[in-house]
This record gives sequence, structure tokens and C-alpha cells, in this order.
Amino acid sequence: MKIFEHIDSSGSIFIIDIPQSTIPPHQCSSDGRYYIRLEREAKPAPHGIIQALFQKRKLPKLDADIYIRKINNEVDNVVVSIKNTSNIPADKVSFIVELYNIENVECELGSRESQDVLGDKFSISNHAKNVLVQVMSLPVEMTISHKLNEYVIFAGFWCKDLDFDFKFWTYNPMEQEITCEDWFHYKKVSLTDELKRIQKKT
Repeated sequence: MKIFEHIDSSGSIFIIDIPQSTIPPHQCSSDGRYYIRLEREAKPAPHGIIQALFQKRKLPKLDADIYIRKINNEVDNVVVSIKNTSNIPADKVSFIVELYNIENVECELGSRESQDVLGDKFSISNHAKNVLVQVMSLPVEMTISHKLNEYVIFAGFWCKDLDFDFKFWTYNPMEQEITCEDWFHYKKVSLTDELKRIQKKT
């Protein structure tokens, strides 16, 4: 919101510029209703208009990148970076990183070793303390001890206005290359099939 003051001989006039909201509609706090302006009056909005306004909301877009650096033949430094690729701020961003087919992981955020239907894994989870805007990222740095074989890094992420999404990568430490990359909306390769493939090689 911007306020401009115009002064002339008759006094001051204040011009208030309110930009279009990215999160319509807005609810009246006193009675819980939604209003629209019809000519010079504000009247309760019909359900169809409210639904259409909700569908016009601009939402943030989360994504994840990965950076891998070899420390020695059995250890890699891995950074999974959760980022907001839109100009809409993302509030209450949370994530979970899961690692399959590795010996151990060290991370300042701590990790938990467990087993599920996909096999043995190490899990790291946390949330952002601040709103994530476009120029910021949420890095998860890990030191991974691997089995001299391919391993899978899974990153799931979500926020207040977005449902759960994920990406995963298969990395070959011997060749130092990513051999597979996929994400929730693409699904070229399923995580289950990829884990079965690399587990056959161990």
C-alpha cells in the first residue's frame, strides 16, 4: 500500500494506492463474510464468485537442486537446496530428505535411520524459520559415506499454500554422475523401480 499526499489551497488530499492482492478473496473479520462491490455498494459475494477468486490465487512454486562433491573414494559432500522459483513468498516451508543405499550420513540437522517398504534409509527433516522468497534457498548439507555403489537422494517439500511435492536423484559415486532424476509431476521413473534396480547391483 502506498499513500500520496496532495496539498492545495483548500487543504490536503490523501490518495491511497492498494495493489491487487495475490491471495483473493479476503474475508471480513467482523462477520466472516466475503464482500464484493456492486456499483457503489459492498454486498455479500455469491458462492460461485468466492470459488472463482480462490482459483485465481497466485501460489509460490518450490523446487530442489542438488550439488555433490567428492571428498574421497567412499565419502561425498551433498547439498540439497530447497528453493522458491516464483516471486510469491512461501510460508512455513518444510522438507524431508531420505537417503537410500548408503552406509552413513552426517548432518547438522541430525538424521534418523529406519526401514520402510523401500528399504533401509536415513531421514533428515526440518522447516524454514523464515518465509522463503525467490532470492533465498534452504540448504541441507550432508556428508555421505556410501557403499561404492549408486545411491538415491529423495527430497520432499511443501509449504502452507502448497501440497507435498518431491524430487529424487540417483548418483553414481564411482563415475561421479547423476544417473537418474525424476520428480512428482513427471514420473518418468518410479522411486520404487529405481531402488530395486540399484539394490540388485549391491
